[in-house]
Order: sequence, then C-alpha cells, then structure tokens
Amino acid sequence: MDIYDDFEKYLGFIEKKIRLKNELSLENVSKDSKIAKGYLSDAENGKRILKESTFRSILDFYGINFNFDPSLLENARILLNDLMESYIYKNIKKEKRILETVAGKLASYENSLACLYSLLLTMMSARMKNPASLSKKDKDAFCTIDDYLPVFENDEKALIFYLKAFQARLGQDFDLSLTAYSQALDSFDGKLWPQLEGIIKLNYAQSRMIETSYYEGYQTVQEAHDIFIKHGNYARALMCYNNMANYLLCFQSYSAAKAHCQKVLLSAGSFTGVLLYRQAVTTMLIILTLEESFQEAIQFADEHPTDTSDGFVGNLILIPYCYYRLGQMDQCLEEMQKFDPEILESDNKAFFALLKAILQEDPFKIEAAKQKMLRICCRQKNWLMLMVLYQLLIDYYKSANELELLVDAYEENGKVLRHFLPLEK
Repeated sequence: MDIYDDFEKYLGFIEKKIRLKNELSLENVSKDSKIAKGYLSDAENGKRILKESTFRSILDFYGINFNFDPSLLENARILLNDLMESYIYKNIKKEKRILETVAGKLASYENSLACLYSLLLTMMSARMKNPASLSKKDKDAFCTIDDYLPVFENDEKALIFYLKAFQARLGQDFDLSLTAYSQALDSFDGKLWPQLEGIIKLNYAQSRMIETSYYEGYQTVQEAHDIFIKHGNYARALMCYNNMANYLLCFQSYSAAKAHCQKVLLSAGSFTGVLLYRQAVTTMLIILTLEESFQEAIQFADEHPTDTSDGFVGNLILIPYCYYRLGQMDQCLEEMQKFDPEILESDNKAFFALLKAILQEDPFKIEAAKQKMLRICCRQKNWLMLMVLYQLLIDYYKSANELELLVDAYEENGKVLRHFLPLEK
C-alpha cells in the first residue's frame, strides 16, 4: 500500500473499514453526510476516489477520532514483515517477541491509516499461536477482507488467501482450501517474501493429499522443499521431509518414509523447536505400525518420550494397539487408561472403543464402533487412520475366521489405498 504517493486512492476502502467498525450503514452515512449513496459505494469498492476532505467530514460528523499519521501505516507494514520473517524461518523466540508487540499495537491501528493491516496482523498472529482460538468476530471480519484486496501488494494478497485456505482446512472445507491455495499462488510474485511460495505449497500439499491424490500432494511438497533449500531455510526443509514421509506412507513406501523421518529426528534440534521433533516422532510411530513392526514401535516410543502436557497426543494412541497386536491384552488396556478422555480427538476415542469391543469379543459392539470410526475418518478424510483401521480389522477377522467380513475389509482397504473413501457409493 503506497499511501504516500496515492493517498486518496485508498481512502474509500479505509472509510468502509471505519464505517463497519462503528456499525454504520451505507444509507445512514450517505444521508447524514449528504454524499450520494452511489458515489460512496463506488469509493468503498475502489471505483472512484474519495477525497480527503470528504472523508474528514464523515469523521467529524460522527465524532470519530482518526489518526492520519502515515508512520503508523509504515510501522504496521514493518511489523508484518518482521512477523513473516520469523514465521518463514521458524524463529520461535523472535516470533514470541513480535507477537507480543503486535498485541500491544493493534488497538492503535484500528482508527488510523493502518486499520486494514490490523485484520491481517490478527489473522497471522492467530495462525502462529492457536488458530482455533480466533474469535467469531475476527473470523467474520476476515471474511470481508476480499473487499479490500486492491489495497494490498501481491505477496500480501497471497498471504490473505493462504490464511483463508488454512482456516477452511481447519474447518474441514477442503474444496474451499484448495481454491484459496490456488488463489494464493496466483497472487504471489515474491517481491516481499520469496519463500512464501514454499509455505503456501507446503500447506497446499496437505489439502491436495486429502482431497485429490497422494501423488499430487507429494509433488507439491517436493516443490516447496526445493524452494526452502534454495534459500538455505533448513527448518522449513525439515518440515517438508516430515510431510513427505506421511505421503510416502500412503504409497506404502515404508523404507523411504523412514528415511525422510530420520532426517528430521537427527536434525530437528539444530534448526527449530520441539514441535517439529515430536511431529516426526509420531510420524515414525505410524510408519512402524503400518509396516507391522509393533515391538519396534513400542521401543521407539519409550526411547523418544513426547510431552503431552499441552494436550498433544498425536499417534501415541497407536501404542495400545501395538500391544494388542503382540498379544499383550492386559498391557493394551493399561496403556489405553493412561490417556485422558478429555484430550482425545473423536477418531482416537472411536479407535479405542473399537479396540475395547474387540478385546470383549462382542460382535455387535465391534460393528457399531467400526461404523462410527469409519464415519469420523471419512468425514475428516483421515487416510492414515483408515489404513490403521483396516489393518486392525483384517487381523481380527482372520483370527475370528470371519471370512465374509475379511473379504469386505480387504476390498475396502483397497479403496483407501486407491484414494477412495470406503463409505462412498
């Protein structure tokens, strides 16, 4: 936003943001300020110029205290750039420091030339902390940011679409996330943040893997990896290895998946914090489980303890299953009891319910638990847990000599491996 050279060009967008913040309707502002509604609407949508004198008259009429100091805008842009740099390079200490600064600055940006950046800074801050904690008001406000897109630079537009895509994926709207990630890549030009393309692709890959194909997801994350290596960003490159391991699992390429995961486990401490390391630990657990190295999975979990004090569980829920597959039923139950039900996700709870039903050898409970877990995993498009589910069912139906159900399980597992949901007709 070059506010210095083209000051009045953006006042219409800013007027709209201020108007909505103060809960003023277009009709009332037009009537009260004696400005034609059509002219005001065109100005708010960038079709006409709103003169500074007109904008000031609106502010004066409603008694809105507005700061015209352009240094606030420049400050907001510098803050966003610093935030992005720390995010791109996974500099956790710098991230925390800047996030505290952002929190202290947002209020001063609201009634100033920097007001449009407050939305972007709020969303980016939430993305870096806890996206689920974003208030409904902030989510609703961010939905309107498309109205202000002409104000932003191309990389800023790309960031907006990236954040919208992430929110869509968080809400399990994978179609919308794919569209928004494509828009992000189309908007990107690399003038502000060259590595933003890699971050978009790294996340885009996850939606492509979930929604379209494992292979497309794998290809996209490889492209992201190449971008980060080019810029010497080894922390992000390691994140790519972890993702590649998950996609290779879907191809049942266990050795290659292990190799990628080991790169993270050996190097993670050198470049970033504990989050990437524990993600690699839980990825390795599902690799060992799917290749049926159950004793090795248990030993690996013992040798790589994971902090769950913040509610993180990951694939640790596979440990009771590994004991079950080794025939250690008492240990299986004991391990399940270690998990606080309050922190378990719905798919984890369903998996435990199925395990318990199998231990009780109750066919009715088994079928009910199986169907519930299927519905959850299909809704989430959780391909890896579907693979674990059918591994469990195939083993159980073999031992119970349930030949008809065994054939069905093999057929449904084949669908999953070909990227078709079992409950789809």
